[in-house]
Amino acid sequence: MMTSMPWYLLLTFLSPVVWGLEEEILEECAKIIPCVERSPGCSSCTAPASFSSGISCKRPHGFMKFLRDPWCFYCEATNQCMDHNKASKSACAKASAGFVKFEEQCMEVSSPEDDDYTPNEFLANWMGKVIEVGNPEKTLLDLSLFGSHDSFSYDLSLKVGELESGMMDMIAHDIIGIGHKIIPGFEDKSEAFVRRAAISQFLNISQQLDSGVRFIDLRIGCEDDVWYSQHTLRSNSPVRKYLNEIKDWMTKHPMEVVVIWISRHGVNEATGDDQFPGVSLEQKKKFWSQYTSTFDGMLVDFTNSPIHSTPLKNIAGKIVTYATDYVELTDSSPFALDSPQFLINEFFGYGIGGRVNGTSAVTASYLAEQEEFEQAKANKKKNPDQFFLLSMASPMKKDVIKAASAIALNPMPSSKDKGQRICDDAYKIPGFGGWCPMTLLDVSLLTNYYKQVTLEQARLEYAWDFPHAIYIDAVDFDGTIRTSGELPWERGQSYDPEEIKRYGAAWAIISRNLHVMCDDVTDEKKKSQCNELMHTAEMGIQQHPAKRWDHPLKGRLSKWPESHSAESDTFMEKAPASFSSNTPNTATN
Repeated sequence: MMTSMPWYLLLTFLSPVVWGLEEEILEECAKIIPCVERSPGCSSCTAPASFSSGISCKRPHGFMKFLRDPWCFYCEATNQCMDHNKASKSACAKASAGFVKFEEQCMEVSSPEDDDYTPNEFLANWMGKVIEVGNPEKTLLDLSLFGSHDSFSYDLSLKVGELESGMMDMIAHDIIGIGHKIIPGFEDKSEAFVRRAAISQFLNISQQLDSGVRFIDLRIGCEDDVWYSQHTLRSNSPVRKYLNEIKDWMTKHPMEVVVIWISRHGVNEATGDDQFPGVSLEQKKKFWSQYTSTFDGMLVDFTNSPIHSTPLKNIAGKIVTYATDYVELTDSSPFALDSPQFLINEFFGYGIGGRVNGTSAVTASYLAEQEEFEQAKANKKKNPDQFFLLSMASPMKKDVIKAASAIALNPMPSSKDKGQRICDDAYKIPGFGGWCPMTLLDVSLLTNYYKQVTLEQARLEYAWDFPHAIYIDAVDFDGTIRTSGELPWERGQSYDPEEIKRYGAAWAIISRNLHVMCDDVTDEKKKSQCNELMHTAEMGIQQHPAKRWDHPLKGRLSKWPESHSAESDTFMEKAPASFSSNTPNTATN
């Protein structure tokens, strides 16, 4: 039996299969890497399909030789396969005028969506427009903001962030029971898998802001005395690069106000070593010095401008900062607010699959979000200096990660079948099966499909309101969240913008803000301008309405959970009647 074989014979048996998986991982980079390390198989080290030569080289033969140095790689510049050693690397690097190492980075992805992208002028400047025509006494805490969850996860490297190695260890342990340090190439594959399980956004920060985002979820960690953004894996660049991008965007949009929430992993209350383990006071001071110098002149000074009473017009062009570990990270700076004291982060954590207290997780989320939106006005009135934040993101649960990793990485058919069964059982959506969300974005798009329901309800119910900010995954162009199953930049698929489904979440929130800012405006000219802006917001919603359709294999149902049990009767009493039913091409959703 296979399980009784010595580990080295098991590796000998599996090695061609393991190497054969490498091509999938290399596709993580959208552009061909000049020097492809550990190319597919090495028994058939073939030039990528975009090259016509079709050159191949043979894997070195000899018992157990593959454990020493079996790899060959294709060098584009020399158009040949070369032995995997330092001399060959150096020669290829010189010929290629630069050697990109897959283990450290992937080249920037090119997307047809980027090619067609033109910022929407209204969305890029919506707050300034609201300030200009609205009640001049309204404050930031009278508004609601559209936010992105793990805002910088679009630019993750393959380096595990500080104290974030648990998931990697779990995956390495579960895949055929043999550590990734023994199986050649496994570390590359597992790291690439983890990155796909950590990316929750695909627009860069400037594109997010252009799309109406005004709440930014900044998660940071310190490594080798350098601060990075992180979400399991650290960002490709130090965090200062992304801060500079925000500063440049703010300079071009001088009437906008942006809220930035700083934490390590979205945990609001933790301080000291619990928030930033192993980070010294000096290192924290270094970050805050970088932060304040980058945004010099742009940060609200709360000594002179209390957030709950300062008119919005007085902080136009400014950044409002909420910081966890406030005392140590900022040295009690007047340019930030103590997040545990002034920000309430609601995260229900039900996810999109399974059951919660006897009801489906989708229904449990619906009911919790309905209550949040119903109580929003009262909460704001009762706590006038608090910033109410609601997470509408869904985690990729551990059992799903294990199932997806088994399907993606384990070469044994029995393991793949078991992984699929675990995945099917984890979601418990009627008709769901045969497909497992392999990435966090897969989960996010499915989550957004159901989140559009309560977001649309909150827009339509006059007595309801949004909290001060909602933050969500898969923010898309034109003030939307993506709800269909087509992954951005997915390789091997045709790009058809008509098949991509989106909901205008930013438009819905801005529409509510216009009512708040304009309801008591008496000046006739400004009332007319308010009506024009409201019409623009309504047109944005009409362009990207809430839509539901049936594609059960991908977890999307037009009449669920309500049609499958009485558990959601409460939900359906208040479900909007304006939903469109649509049946998009199931091949791309």
